[in-house]
Amino acid sequence: MNTIQHSDHWVDAVTTKLLEWQTKQSVPNLHVDDMKTPSGRVHTGALRGVVLHDLVAKALESKVASQIANTYVFNDMDPMDGLPGYLPAEKFEQYMGVPLYQIPAPSIAESGVDFSHATDAEKKRYAEAKSFAEFYAFDFIDAFRTLGCSQQIIWSHELYQSGKMDAVIKTALDSIDKIRTIYKEVADYQLPDNWFPFQVTCPECGKVGTTLTTGWDGTEVTFECQPNKVTWAKGCSHTGSISPFGGTGKLLWKVDWPGHWAALGITVEGAGKDHTSAGGSRDMANALCKEVFAIEAPFDIPYEWILIRGAKMSSSKGIGTSAREFVQLFPPTVGRFLFASKDYNQVIDFDPASFSIPDLFDEYDQGARIFWETEVGDKRLGRAFELSQIGRTPTAHFLPR
Repeated sequence: MNTIQHSDHWVDAVTTKLLEWQTKQSVPNLHVDDMKTPSGRVHTGALRGVVLHDLVAKALESKVASQIANTYVFNDMDPMDGLPGYLPAEKFEQYMGVPLYQIPAPSIAESGVDFSHATDAEKKRYAEAKSFAEFYAFDFIDAFRTLGCSQQIIWSHELYQSGKMDAVIKTALDSIDKIRTIYKEVADYQLPDNWFPFQVTCPECGKVGTTLTTGWDGTEVTFECQPNKVTWAKGCSHTGSISPFGGTGKLLWKVDWPGHWAALGITVEGAGKDHTSAGGSRDMANALCKEVFAIEAPFDIPYEWILIRGAKMSSSKGIGTSAREFVQLFPPTVGRFLFASKDYNQVIDFDPASFSIPDLFDEYDQGARIFWETEVGDKRLGRAFELSQIGRTPTAHFLPR
């Protein structure tokens, strides 16, 4: 058996290109990152980004013979902006617009999560979740840990509360004219003169999704909690001024994303193709990195979606097979193989009710035989088998049909 160190597999192609980029741009350290808003039961599609970044981080470690920072951020300061159908509206509608980390966790019975295979210890951990965000983040973490992903978890609200985001908040607010210009030049979006890229968590009603920052004097922002700012939440009409530092609010998404990169030193982060369209959030983030935060934009890996029966999924709307349900369909290495064996710019359309599962097992077994050199075939499939292993790579053995 030979370890396939060099192949045309997409992971090897990406990491080779990434290391060349690192040298060309004089990037001292590599830090791979991904992020997700835990707005409900996380769907299968979100697993693609997690596994992709984990595959890349571990392949980089094998090439540079040193540890690579590999993190996953949960954007739990984002507001609840949609109510999944499985949650009781009479209990949770009142929290629309509130940061996810400040919303109570659902009970196991009302969560929409299938705990039929969970141990008592697992159920106890979920029952003790401190917030809505933590509950659903636990569910997703358990799913991607099953697939061998080892990212360090970072909670966005802790970054803000600890002051680690203070410098980028100040930079963004001080650079407001430049940011408005970038919005116009990159996204062709004309912003009003009283627009600022920061949302205060209203000290009266606790909502962040309903506030508008209207001024910045270098020390404090002025803000309004508007009743009709959004259709999905109602503000309380409170107005005031407050320091934007220490977790009193958050940057708006398109500025928050590169703000996280600047605060954490992220150098590698891909995203789904919907973010990489011309004038989209990735173009905005790249421009903000260069012109506002004065950092090199992270190496991008724009990847395709995973679909279930041809349909895209949504966590906040409760649409699609959950990540937990998905990883229970097959052994972890086979689940990881699904993502490793498909090029990152190739759509994965998976139908659990069809022949997709037996076909995946057959392809996994073929990859094993190619890796063990007991069958001649596409070396990329053998490399996918190797990358899919969690822990020790198995030696050649009989594979029953």
